[in-house]
Amino acid sequence: MAIHPDLPGIEVTVSVGGEQLFEYAAENEPLPRPLPKNTRNRKKLLHQHKATITKYIEIVDGSVFTINLSAKAPYVLDCPKLQFRAFVDNNWIREPIMTQDDYKDKDWSDVVEGPVGEVDSGHRPMIFSTVETTSEQFTKAVVAEHKDKMSGVGEIIVEVHRRTEGRAAKPSKDEIIRDFEVTYEDKVHEKATALTATSHGTTYGVAARGDTEYNLGVWQTATIDGEDFMRAQFVFKYRSKEALKKLLVIPRSPSPDPEPEELEIIHHRSIQPRIRRPAQARIDDAILTAEEKEELTKKLAEMRGVKREREDENIKEELLTEMDIKREHLGAIDSGFGDQGEPRRRKKPKKWTGKTIVDLTESDQEIDPIVLE
Repeated sequence: MAIHPDLPGIEVTVSVGGEQLFEYAAENEPLPRPLPKNTRNRKKLLHQHKATITKYIEIVDGSVFTINLSAKAPYVLDCPKLQFRAFVDNNWIREPIMTQDDYKDKDWSDVVEGPVGEVDSGHRPMIFSTVETTSEQFTKAVVAEHKDKMSGVGEIIVEVHRRTEGRAAKPSKDEIIRDFEVTYEDKVHEKATALTATSHGTTYGVAARGDTEYNLGVWQTATIDGEDFMRAQFVFKYRSKEALKKLLVIPRSPSPDPEPEELEIIHHRSIQPRIRRPAQARIDDAILTAEEKEELTKKLAEMRGVKREREDENIKEELLTEMDIKREHLGAIDSGFGDQGEPRRRKKPKKWTGKTIVDLTESDQEIDPIVLE
């Protein structure tokens, strides 16, 4: 349930079939930058941002929903009346009022089931309906029209205002009869919903109470804090499960783990060596006519002949290269002469007679070792 920290005890929820829809925390819309220079406008934006609580809710197509309002301790009613103004997709629906007398037991609630269609009929149920999109080519004017149509769609907003005492009055015809013939049968361009991932809008069913008069009371009151300075604002952005995944509000579903039998098959395949069958065998097994098989066999033989010729040429080149290397190597073998054609001196091997041999020279001249008797 949505609860504002500045108004403990005031609760707003959205339900389907009496069950509260699960809520996901969300960030409020960012403030415009730069802020307006006008002091009142800047103060209004800052106040509304602080007063707003935003939630995402997951919905199912075709569900009938209600908006549930309640007030209980520890909330303290510090004004004659407290007003709850409910909007759906930017359409005003209802605005229940809680009086001091209503809250004397510190427990009040109301349910917004939908707008009133006519004076002598009941409310019209609110229904989550799919918004169909298309990637067809449209003119810029049509795309702009679609964006304007989708502005605010997919949002349920409840504003809480403090009101004066006022007086009771009867609703006028203009206050009740409004255009709620909303439809999403015509597709809108995908650009109109891309940024917000709007998947659904709200349509309205037939009045639930038929010819029975719906008891709708109206209070003529004035705001204490001003129309733009509500005490709290609850925003519910309703989306399908897939849309919430696109927005990364809920994690995407991981790939399912394979069954044990599948794991065994995968393991078996992984340890089996891949055996390549001969080309002729594959030709024999292919579904071909005798003439086609014969032609393929000839082409295969030609390819093999070309391959053998290339292999023979490669072998010849390798042999010639090896012979050249050997010639160069033999020319470089020591022939007993130095670089200038002079004979090289070799060290004579030392004799081992079982006695100690001492070499008395370190010069380059070769001297027979002296044996000490």
